[in-house]
Amino acid sequence: MRYVFRYFVAAFVLTSARGAVFDGETEQDVVEHIQSTLECRHVPGMTVGIIKGNDTWTRGFGTADFKSGRPVDGDTLFIIGSVTKSFTMTLLAIMLTENKLQWTAKISDILGKEYGFIDDYRTRETTLRDLLSHRTGLANPVSGIMAGFPPSITREDLCKRMRFLPEVIPFRDSFIYSNYMYMLLGHVTEKLGGDTWENLMKSRIFVPLGMKSTKVLKNTSDVLASDMAHPYIYKDDSFENSTLDIYE
Repeated sequence: MRYVFRYFVAAFVLTSARGAVFDGETEQDVVEHIQSTLECRHVPGMTVGIIKGNDTWTRGFGTADFKSGRPVDGDTLFIIGSVTKSFTMTLLAIMLTENKLQWTAKISDILGKEYGFIDDYRTRETTLRDLLSHRTGLANPVSGIMAGFPPSITREDLCKRMRFLPEVIPFRDSFIYSNYMYMLLGHVTEKLGGDTWENLMKSRIFVPLGMKSTKVLKNTSDVLASDMAHPYIYKDDSFENSTLDIYE
């Protein structure tokens, strides 16, 4: 929790159900282990969910808001960071099924000539599978993610600028993790679904699954909502508020 808040502008938050999984003695052992781990690793708070068959066990630990003293409970919302990519992949699978496309579909065939990569071969041959597998061989610069982008830049604008990402290794030669390629995949779902990624996530995944508390963060103020675990940095033996500028 300490650092994941600093890296993602828009992410998901989740809650879990509660049920019976452990006997009393085992549950106490689990609780003590989690509490000691939070203290050792300097984590403000977390929610733990364990599933066994049809039973679930969920419990909050630590503090969600130091200012008010609000503790973490089973309904506290957390930013999930790059787990967002799993949701984008699921949404993409739905869109591919509905459009009768395969994972081997080429980006150029879906998005058109306005989109591309640094060389003609990548532009012509890159598939959805290549993006999902992090094997484009293109750079994944973190400066923009850390510093933020101008408010006027849209997701579509950034996707069209993927042609300026330099090559690090040859195409399909090895694994290079890329946040930008998953942003591009999100934009593919917009093209196939005829709506924004945010709206598609809600209508095609959240609502059908009954994920009533899950939401996409859009504004800085959302991070400090009363149902959210607030972001902190552990520094000089104490917790400090994380800067909110990154969420812009």
